[in-house]
Amino acid sequence: TVNNTATPTYNSMIGGQGGGRFSMSKGLFTWEGTGNAGLFYNNGSMHSRTQVGAPAATPATNQAKSDCESFVGELNTMLTFRPTASVALRAGYQVMWICNTALAVDQFFNGTSIYTAGARSLNDRGDIILHGPSAGVDVRW
Repeated sequence: TVNNTATPTYNSMIGGQGGGRFSMSKGLFTWEGTGNAGLFYNNGSMHSRTQVGAPAATPATNQAKSDCESFVGELNTMLTFRPTASVALRAGYQVMWICNTALAVDQFFNGTSIYTAGARSLNDRGDIILHGPSAGVDVRW
């Protein structure tokens, strides 16, 4: 029986990115689009700990590190309505893709837990897509 499980997983990315921005205005409306892409060196790590059996049992631990190249891409779009010179209403959407990253859920091997004895390697080939809407009000005075 597993009583307590923790798998903190970290990604430290160092690199650069470039991108572009497009804007078009018509009357009270402005539409903007941006895109960025970058290559990064990713130093990933995880340290797992689980309590198996009785609460007094010694926890099983495992840790792993890995270095790889990662890609981050981002797209944004924003529509702004400015009814007055001091108020702007904004609505938009953003999508971000991160490729080759260590995810906690990927640290399980062949259907067995990382907590079993023996050396394991960090699985740093996970992809994640983050996306969602945004809305806001800008007020200037």
